[in-house]
Amino acid sequence: MDTQNAQELTPVPETTDQEREDLCLLCGERAIDRTENPDAKTCAGCQAKHLPIKAPIWVQLCVVLALALLIQAFVSLPKAAGDQRQLAQAEAHMAMREYQYAANQYVELLEVYGDSKELATRALEAAVSAQNFEGAYWVLDTYLFNRDLDDNLYQRVYPLSELTQRVLATSGQFGVILKEATAGMPENASDEETKKMLADIRAQAEAMLGDPTYEPAIVLCHLAMIAEDGAQASEYLRRSIEANDRISFTRSLLGTQLRRAGRLEEARQAYADGLRLNALDFDSLRGQSVLEMLEGRKEEALVLARRAYEIAPKGEYIAQTLCVALVENGLAEEADAVEALARDHEVDFDADGEYALYREGKVSLRDYYVKGEEAIQL
Repeated sequence: MDTQNAQELTPVPETTDQEREDLCLLCGERAIDRTENPDAKTCAGCQAKHLPIKAPIWVQLCVVLALALLIQAFVSLPKAAGDQRQLAQAEAHMAMREYQYAANQYVELLEVYGDSKELATRALEAAVSAQNFEGAYWVLDTYLFNRDLDDNLYQRVYPLSELTQRVLATSGQFGVILKEATAGMPENASDEETKKMLADIRAQAEAMLGDPTYEPAIVLCHLAMIAEDGAQASEYLRRSIEANDRISFTRSLLGTQLRRAGRLEEARQAYADGLRLNALDFDSLRGQSVLEMLEGRKEEALVLARRAYEIAPKGEYIAQTLCVALVENGLAEEADAVEALARDHEVDFDADGEYALYREGKVSLRDYYVKGEEAIQL
């Protein structure tokens, strides 16, 4: 299977309200570090963490174009020639909708120009556009919270700050619901017990939809992950897109659901919509690669799979899809090398139970990727 089973949930101990308040908002594991900022809500590790995706070399060729477009400098923006080149590179990434790469560049500049509210705002815009809400919150917490902003910056920052905090609050609350629901579940729970648990989780998540603390699109996305069947999952995802049509990963999730159901043209449109919102949506690139393989365009599939792997080598099922595309193109030895490297970097190939069967020739390409209308996994 090419997604993890939503029913395989591991019991974890409950956390008290006080302990939860003292935990980092981003990782939810370490204590908040208020050494530098008494109002901080993140741990030292997350405060030090940078947005990790590195731009490929070819992207740097677009810097020349961006420099031509950068016709005026902001007073608060970098003035050194080298830093202006880096700023231009960030602007080039933004123009190409490669928002994560842009965010990386802005964050590097903020290490030198940390007082620039304009630069911090651009970093926030890039991170939110990339749907990297943890990174967006880090920018807010480090450079923008408790700072005076003029009207222009306030109008840009406020809605993004509110969205970021709603998204993180939603995921955090959903995590709490999962912890509480699974705390008393035995390891060998019956199908009926598991179904009841998932129904209880859905009921609690549905109740979140009426609370303005949470982002409805993300609530619906979580609900799709634990849907009863493919039809319900697709409906949740369509409602999620209606609730917030600027989030790209809901498009890729919908595309994968449609592909598993055998509705390939609808899946192709969903992936294309995701990439129009975010050119670095590696899940949509992966999805397009699978569609190309299913339709016999193996070389095109390999190009897309390599692109997705270049962006996010540790992304869920990204390495597996590249390996499948390599095998389909007669490059099994390279597939073995990619798999070995991925395993060395703790990519869990075993989570996808059918990958090994495919490599052994026991499952066909189509049976691996298309499950029919009853498919429920995303």
